[in-house]
Amino acid sequence: MTQIKQIGLLLLVLFVAYGFAAFFVPKYLSRGYIESFNSKRTELHLLEIGNAWKLDSIVLEGRGNYSIEDRKNISEFQLRLEDERLYCQYWSPVTSEDIPANFVEKRIYYWESFWLWKNKRLFEQDVFEKKGRDNTDTELIIGFNFKNDSSYANQSKFITAVFRDSVNRYAENNNLEICGNGLVVLEGSEFISVSDALSILKDW
Repeated sequence: MTQIKQIGLLLLVLFVAYGFAAFFVPKYLSRGYIESFNSKRTELHLLEIGNAWKLDSIVLEGRGNYSIEDRKNISEFQLRLEDERLYCQYWSPVTSEDIPANFVEKRIYYWESFWLWKNKRLFEQDVFEKKGRDNTDTELIIGFNFKNDSSYANQSKFITAVFRDSVNRYAENNNLEICGNGLVVLEGSEFISVSDALSILKDW
């Protein structure tokens, strides 16, 4: 009986210790995604995070590492048991010094979980935007994928929200119906090389 109690006590101690670790380790790791990575950021053409930056928000982007289609067949209980929470930190500079004029925000995506081995950084992205004169804006993203240790860039062109809203209002006020994807036909997204993205930024 004494041995059973000892085993039970040991299990309780281990459970409590793991609980503390599961609470503090993810927080420690998410803070470690910030300045400790600065030495690598310059090499990857990402902006460094320093004292002149502020964390605007941390947003829970989703639960579970599933596609939208697979997610339909996954129960809420299973999601809570697996405990895979996708978070994004949104950062911006306090001052514009040494920051490109078209810079919008920095995003750092990561998994946070009670299960310690699931805590990991996924992506970091610097987002830039140029306002167009033809009711379209261009968004440029330079990022780094921690899963496969590679840099990437993405360029997107999209219709401005103001123009989209004005078209919708016009249609509504004149009893017109918007059919198909007429409003999004100009939208597009493509992956480009990081060097091309840097050249685009210089032209902006």
